[in-house]
Formats: sequence, C-alpha cells, structure tokens
Amino acid sequence: MNETVSNRALRAPGPLLLCFLMWWLQPVYAQTEDTIRRASQSVVRIYANHCHSGGDRGSTGFVWPQSNTVVTALHVVSDCDYIEVYSEFIRASRQVRLTRVLRQSDLAMLEVSQIWNVPPIKAPRRVALQPGDALIALGYPHLVPRIEGTSLRTRFGGTRLRDILPDSIGVELAAIGINLDIDIINFEGHVIRGMSGGPVVDRAGYLVAVAVGGVGDAEVYWGIPTSYLPKLISSQETTVFHHQNDHLFDMDSKAAPNQTGKGRTHDLPKSSWHEIGREWIQKNKGPLIAVMLSLLALITLSSSIILILLQQDVFLIRQLAPWFYLTGLGQRKLFRAYRKDLVSSPDIQDDAVRYVDLPYEWNGANGQTKLSQRIEESLRARHNLEIIAEGGRGKTALCRCIAVRLVKNQLALLGRRRLQPVIVDGLGYNGRFLDGVVNAMKRSHAYVNPTIVESQLAMGNLLIMFDGFSEIRETFRTAAELSDIPDFIKQHCDTPFIFTSRSPLPTTVEQALRHSVIVQLKDVDAETQQVFLAQHLNRGSREVDAVIRQMNASLPEMPRIPLMLKLIAAVYDQTGRVPTDRATLFSQYADQLLRADATGIGDPTGLKFAMRHLVRESHLRSGGDRGLSVDEAVRLLGLVREELTNYEVRLSPIALVNLFCRAGVLKRTVDYLKFFHDSFESYFGARALLVDFQRRNYELLLQCQRNKRLGETWEFLMTLLDATEKQRLLVGLSVEAGNSVQPEPNTE
Repeated sequence: MNETVSNRALRAPGPLLLCFLMWWLQPVYAQTEDTIRRASQSVVRIYANHCHSGGDRGSTGFVWPQSNTVVTALHVVSDCDYIEVYSEFIRASRQVRLTRVLRQSDLAMLEVSQIWNVPPIKAPRRVALQPGDALIALGYPHLVPRIEGTSLRTRFGGTRLRDILPDSIGVELAAIGINLDIDIINFEGHVIRGMSGGPVVDRAGYLVAVAVGGVGDAEVYWGIPTSYLPKLISSQETTVFHHQNDHLFDMDSKAAPNQTGKGRTHDLPKSSWHEIGREWIQKNKGPLIAVMLSLLALITLSSSIILILLQQDVFLIRQLAPWFYLTGLGQRKLFRAYRKDLVSSPDIQDDAVRYVDLPYEWNGANGQTKLSQRIEESLRARHNLEIIAEGGRGKTALCRCIAVRLVKNQLALLGRRRLQPVIVDGLGYNGRFLDGVVNAMKRSHAYVNPTIVESQLAMGNLLIMFDGFSEIRETFRTAAELSDIPDFIKQHCDTPFIFTSRSPLPTTVEQALRHSVIVQLKDVDAETQQVFLAQHLNRGSREVDAVIRQMNASLPEMPRIPLMLKLIAAVYDQTGRVPTDRATLFSQYADQLLRADATGIGDPTGLKFAMRHLVRESHLRSGGDRGLSVDEAVRLLGLVREELTNYEVRLSPIALVNLFCRAGVLKRTVDYLKFFHDSFESYFGARALLVDFQRRNYELLLQCQRNKRLGETWEFLMTLLDATEKQRLLVGLSVEAGNSVQPEPNTE
C-alpha cells in the first residue's frame, strides 16, 4: 500500500471513524471463514430446463457422498428434460441425470456424467441441535454469479413439517406427495430464493440439513435433516411429481427469459437486484441508519480511502461495494481514475492516435466500409467479435483503439449504457478468466475486487477484450479451451466479448460466444500503406513515396503488415535507408532500441548477449512458449552475471530487466515479461542458435529444427547463414541425429 496514502488516511479523523464503524457493523458469524470456504467448494448451481410443468428453474445443490453425485431438492429438477450443474470451485459445467428420489422428503440425487474434481461436503454430523444454534445456508440466491451464505438459527417450536405450516399450505403439499409427518429443522431467518437444495452447515463446516422449503408470506423456512440422506441413497422410487405450486417453494428461482446454451441463464436480471436489496433491508433494519450514514461518508471520501477499505476485505464492505458501484455516482467513482490511466498509457495512446483502418474480411466477405465503423455497428447489435490474424497485423492496436474510443465516448452505442473497456492479455492468463479481468482493471487503478467485477459483468457494464488467445501458455491451455473461458462467457451472456487470436478459436469457445462475427485482418494494400507510413514517419507524408520505392527495391517479398511497416519507419527515421532483409531490419531496430543514449551503456554487445541467453533458456528450451516470468528472468540473468561483467555490464539482474522494459525490448504485465512482438523474440532466438552453430553445438539446433512452433526462428536463422554455412549446418545436424540421412530444414 502506498505509504503516503496510508499516512494521510490515518491522520484524517473521518476515515478512522468510518473504518471503526464498518468494523463494528460487520456481522458476527460463529463459523470461521476458512471452514465455510471449504464447505462452499462442494456447492453447485443447478439449471433445470425444458420442464413439463412450464418454464426453466434454477437453484442450488451440493456434492455428496461422492464427487460424481449431487444432492438437491426434488421439486427443482422434477419433470425436467435437461439438467446441468455448475461448480464455481473448478469453473466447469456438467450435464447430470436424475438417479434417486425421496418424494416424501422432497430430496433428489443427480449423477454427473463426466469426471470432475469437486470435493464432497463434510460427512453429515448427527448431533441434537438446540434452539438458537448458529447455522449458515450456502447457495445462489436469485442465481447470482458467486456463492453466498445466509445466517440462520434453529427456531424453538415444531420439529415436524405439519407443526409449522398453515393448514391451507399443508393440504397443498400433501396433495403433491410431501409427507407432513417427516422430521424437519425449523429455521429462524430469511432464506432467499434460489437456495432450495443447498447445504446448511454448522460452525465446523459439517452438513446438518438440506434447505428445501419455505413459505415467504408465512415467514416459515425449513430444512431436511441429514438422517434422511441414507434413505435417499437406498431409495428405489422412480415416480416424480409435476411441480406447479410455485408459491409453496419460495426458495427456488425461475430462470430468466434470456437464455444461453440449452435454455439456461447465467445473468441476473435487474429486477432481481432490487428484490435482493429489499430482502437485505428487511433482515438488517437495526443497523440500517448507521449503514446509510457510513455509505454517505464512503461516497464523499477520496478514491484512495475507498481502496483502503476494500483492501480490508470486511464482510460489510464486500456487500455494500457492489451495490454502490451499480449506481451512477458509484460508476463515476469506480471508473474515473481507471479511464484516465487507460488513455494516458503511452503504448495505448500511441496506438490509438496512429490507428489506421486496415483491409479485412467480415465473416468471409471482403469488408466494404471502414473496419472501425463495422465494429461499432457490431457492438451496437450486441455481437461478440473474433479477430483472427497472424502476428504483426494490428490486433493489439485495434483493441487499444476501441478502448480509447469507448473511454472518450467516440463510439455511439445507441440503446446501451456506457461500456467500460477491459483488455486482458492472453499471455498473462493464469487459468481463471475472472482473475485476468480483475488484475487488468487494478493495473489501471480501478478500485475493484472480484465481487465488484462480477456485479459489473452481470449488469453488462464491461466490454472484455481478450487479446491473444493463441498466446495462452501450454500450462493453462486445457482450462482455457474446455472449461474456464467457455463457462465464463456463458455465465456473463450480457457482457460483450472481443477475442483476438492468430488461429481460429476452439469450437468450445466459439459455441460459448454465440452470435459472434469473425473478422480476418489482411495485409496492408497500396492505398492503406501510404496512410499507415504517413502516420509513423517523423516527417509524415513527405517521405512516404521515397520509403515505398526503397521497400519495393530492397524488400519486394516482405509481407506488408503493420509490424514490418512500423519497423521500417523507425529504422528509416534513424538511418535514412530501408534495410535489405528482415534479419537486417530487426538487427537495426535492436541497435536503435539499445543505443547508448537510451540505455546508458556505451557498447550494446553485453545487452544483446543477455537477450540471447534469456531467449535460449526460455523460448527455445521450452519448445516455443512465449515470454517468461520476472522471477525466471532474474534467475537466468543471475547465472550469467559474471560473464556480463566481461562486457562492462554490472547491473543487477532486476535492474537489467527494468532496463530492457524501459528500452522497449520487453513489456511487463504484472509479473510476466514478453517481447514487444513475438517476431523480435524469434529473431533473438535465431541469434542464439547462430552462436551454437558457430560453436558446433548442434543439440538445441536439432530440437528447434524439428519443432514447427519455432518455424519463424528457423527462417530467421536461414537468412543469417550463407550457402556454405547452410551446408555445414546440414552435415552437423545429420551427425547429431545419429543417421546418414540429412534432414531437410526450411532454407527458404
């Protein structure tokens, strides 16, 4: 935490008073946070669709007694053709089938069709509960995106269902097969819609009941004791009833009309937020005035104080913040610093200012209007976008331009509230999409936590741009393709998404996106080339014709893509000439970035040695993974620190990493490093292989020659060798491979 901010906050009596008030108001739960969190790992959200009694249903369940079985309330899933469960713990959905029912207790057991690693809830605890014992019900009230807990207590009074129900309600329940003489646990407290079938646990996290019924008008709520669960497992009943008496089961929710996939919904209607708010007020009438005063003080405080309070992770803060930030004033507080920081970033600002609409294909047809105009129309129509193009064709620049135009209100999205752009870097993806969104917003000083971000997503306030799906590291690729990212998209169907990738997106992601438009970026044509170069040359359009003539003469085969044109403009501004080949182009650009007045080191040879070492031990050794962590870079540079002193480079490893970032060779995203472009990494990889070749060390060369992921690196190496050297390389690789058949590397 920033020391200046902290000291200023501590000297101010208002913030201190507010912090004390927030602490004093937070509810006191007997259960510890850790035990409840462990219990919540077993809770699942249930979607029951195509139900014969009409409509779709959504509620809660829990995994027990094995990881492939789920317990819930029978009235939630009865007479439904398609049932699916979603685990927040592993961020995955599975189709299930109804295998066991216990009609008299309104219990059902579902079987998961595929393997998933969701832990069963702690074994039921058979102890005699006393009136006033503290319990907590876990579930998804109103199908909110994240699990919530509701505090309950055992009520003094009836212990059979018949004892606690009005006669009229009892008659209706008996008519649909519910046994009014079953034992129940009588709850004191308000259980919100959507929690039917959810677990009720004690302070140690043990299961004590299944929340199955409630009559809101009568303020009556009950659960089925765990003593009925063995009967459910051994039950041979096959008959299910058709549930049509919605008012008898206030604890289950109807799915919203706008559905995704097989008829289920993942979003929270605006009316439900209002209903949750009313119920919260009813349960907290006592401290309501103090809460409102605290909220008023919170609104008037600076954003720095808001950040401090959020970092305390106090229950009341977690509850109030999402509500406050859904208001107009809250939106301005939440995103003011974020928008300002986003557009002031030098890289984002430069790409936005210099942006030029490129040629493209729109769903396979050549685009006739400007690309930015088509994207604006698509977002207005609530379509998701897939932007596909090879490296260096302007995908990142396009995302940045969209972000800046949204921040500056230059995109006229009629009929939509103002969208806040969030750019998530694919290389920094850690297996959890939500973490990527939260971290991206925090880096630009948005005062958010996961709960706040989830509420913004549910209301459709964010435009999520995932830049570089094809750059996701191999470690997380399975989660990205099969579970986390597809499930995240389905959960937030009101949120527009833009994905960029070098290759088509996996089928699972495409199906989750629905209504998506595929945009294929093409090479720069002659007309666009002139406009593009004019934007990137220091003297603008006056030198465009000269540069194009030299390019056509020296680099006739070079692809006319934004990356190459930007490099040519940068080198031409410094040398007045266009390089003769790609390797020379990257070499001259590296000299420009590592020049003495930019780095403070007179001879860049040592810096180039450090770059070759980093790329050899990360990109090449890994078989093609892009980038590396800051910790790994520091470790690798520490291994050659003594050798670097021979080149008059005496900086510490972390100082060297920071130098490369300042020079523009590397870009840092939180704790991960990547080159300003993948082709630059491939170039230094070729330089590292060239050194190995000159030392007659062919082991790594042979591995790279056989690896298609390192094809660009190998092409660069071929341009660095003359004909004699290429022949010697073939012989060396043949000997290394241990056979007389010469390999056939790509020598073009």
